[in-house]
Amino acid sequence: MVPILPSYLYRIGQTPTTTPGNSTDLTVNPPVNQSLNNRSGILSSTSAPPHQTPALSVESTEAQKFPKSNCSYADAHLDEVNIKVGLLLASKATIQLIINPFMGPLTDRIGYHIPMCAGFCIIFFATTFIPAPVTTKGSVVHVLSPENCGIDILDDGRTSRDFLDSKIKERGSADNEEPFYVANLESIFERHLRWRTNLPRVKPFYAVKCNSDASVLRMMSALDTGFDCASKGEIQLMLSLGVTPDKIIYAHTTKPLSHIKYARTNGVDMMTFDNEEELLKISLSHAKAKLVLRIAVDDSASKIKLSSKFGARLESVGKLLGRAGELGLEVIGVSFHVGSGCTGSLAFKQAIADARRVFDMGNLLGLQMSLLDIGGGFSGREDCQVPFEEFSEVINGALEEFFQPDSGVQIIAEPGRYYVDSAFTLAANVIAKRVIADDIDEHNDGKDNCPDRTMMYYLNDGVYGSLSCLINDAAHTKVEPYLNRVVESSEQRYRSVIWGPTCDSFDKVTDSCWIPELHVGDWLLIDNMGAYSICLSTDFNGFERAHIYPVVTAETWHTLNLS
Repeated sequence: MVPILPSYLYRIGQTPTTTPGNSTDLTVNPPVNQSLNNRSGILSSTSAPPHQTPALSVESTEAQKFPKSNCSYADAHLDEVNIKVGLLLASKATIQLIINPFMGPLTDRIGYHIPMCAGFCIIFFATTFIPAPVTTKGSVVHVLSPENCGIDILDDGRTSRDFLDSKIKERGSADNEEPFYVANLESIFERHLRWRTNLPRVKPFYAVKCNSDASVLRMMSALDTGFDCASKGEIQLMLSLGVTPDKIIYAHTTKPLSHIKYARTNGVDMMTFDNEEELLKISLSHAKAKLVLRIAVDDSASKIKLSSKFGARLESVGKLLGRAGELGLEVIGVSFHVGSGCTGSLAFKQAIADARRVFDMGNLLGLQMSLLDIGGGFSGREDCQVPFEEFSEVINGALEEFFQPDSGVQIIAEPGRYYVDSAFTLAANVIAKRVIADDIDEHNDGKDNCPDRTMMYYLNDGVYGSLSCLINDAAHTKVEPYLNRVVESSEQRYRSVIWGPTCDSFDKVTDSCWIPELHVGDWLLIDNMGAYSICLSTDFNGFERAHIYPVVTAETWHTLNLS
C-alpha cells in the first residue's frame, strides 16, 4: 500500500468536519446518477427531447462536471498546497468524477496512486480487483433514426447468439470488458404473434415501466400495441416517440396533481382510479377524463401481490361509481391486476367474474361502461410454472361467459414481462478471482464434483446494476450464469460463488453454482434479463451500466417497416 498523506481520509458521501491543520470545511455531496443513463441511446428521427439526452461516457467532460452548488469546497483555494485530502474510491469513474474538474481529462491508464499538484492523493480502494482501463475512443452513441437506427440487422442467417459472440471478440480486441445486453427484438415479435393467436380479443397495452429501452418501445409501437404509463415521465417518453394519446392509459390510481394536468394538456384521457380522493383530484384537473375503476382481486397465487396497495373493494364500488356521477366524471370501464408472477390461471377467471359484477352495478346506475382491462401477470419465460396457453384458455373462457363478443366491451391488458423477459441476455466479464480452500465434502450436496476448494469470481455487473432484480423483484430471485462456450462433460466443476463489482458484501449474484474453473477476462452469460433489470439499475461506486445492443432479423425489419 502506498503511503497516505497526513490528511483526513474519507469515503465519498461522508462529511469530514475539519481537515487537520486547516479550518476549511470540506463537506462533500457528490451528484448522484448524473451520468450513465439511457445507455441504448434515444429513439427519434429528429432531435432528442431533453429527457432523452444520449448517455455520456465517463471520459466525457459533461459527465464529470462537479456542480459548484454540490460541493462547498469549490471556493476553498485548492491551489494552496496546505490543503490535503485523501479519498477512498472504488472505480475509475469515481476517480475521474472527483479529479477532472481540477486536473483536466485523465489519461486512459490510471495508476494505483495518483499524486496531484494541489496536494491531493487518491487511493484506488479495492482489495480484490483493479479493472483494466477502458477506452471509448471511436465509440458511437446510437440514435434510432432512418439514417442510423441503432438496431443491428441480422442477415445471412446470423443469429442473436452469433452477434453476442462477435461483440465479446470485439471487446476483447479493444480491451473493453464493460457488461452489455443483447436485446433480441425477434423474440418480442414472436411473443406478439403468440399473443394474437391465443388472446385474439385482448389488445395489449405494454407496461412501459417494465423495460423502457428505446428499441423495445419502438418495436412495440410498430406492433401497434397501446402503452400502460404510470407517470408524467413515461407519458412524455411515449409522446416523444410519436405515440398518439389515445393509445396510452395512465394506469396509476394515485397520481400527482401536476401529472394529471400534464395528461390533460397532452390529450391523455384514459386513466385509472380506486378511491374518492383521486376522483376529487381528477374532477379539479381533468374533468373530461375517461376513468377506469381498478378493483382489488384475489392475488394470493402471485409472487408479487398488488391488491394490498391498489384496487377498490367490491363493497365500496357502488359508492365510488355514485360519487363519480355526482362530480360529473365519466367512468368507462373496470381494471384489475392479479399480481406479478401469477401461478394460478383461475385467478383470472375469478377477477373477470368480479369485473362483471361491477359492470352490472354500473348498469343499475345508468353508466354505459365499455372497457375491461385485465392487467398483467403474464410470465415471459418458457420455464414458468403455468404456460401462457393455459392462462389464455382460462381468460378466453371467462370472457366468453361474462363479456361475450357482442357485448360491445373492448378488452385490453397490460403485459410487461411477457414481451421482454426472455428477449434480453446479459454478458458480464470476470474481473477478479479468488480461490478458497474447503473441507472436503463440506459443500458437496451429493454432486459428483467435489474438489477441495471453492472459487470466488467477481463480475463487472451485480445487484446494484443489471442484477438488481435479485433483490427488488420477487418474481425473479435467481439467475443461472453460464459460460460463453461449450462445456465438456468431462470438465472438472467447482463450487463457485459469484459476486458483483461493488464494495458492498451484499452484492452477491449467486451463492453456489457448479461450473468449470474460470479466468479473469472470461465472460458469463445470463438469460431472461429483460424485465425490471435495466429500469432498476444504478451506477453505484461509479460502475457503468450495461450497454444495450438491439438486434432483429432482416425479414422482421422489413415486415414491420422499422426503417
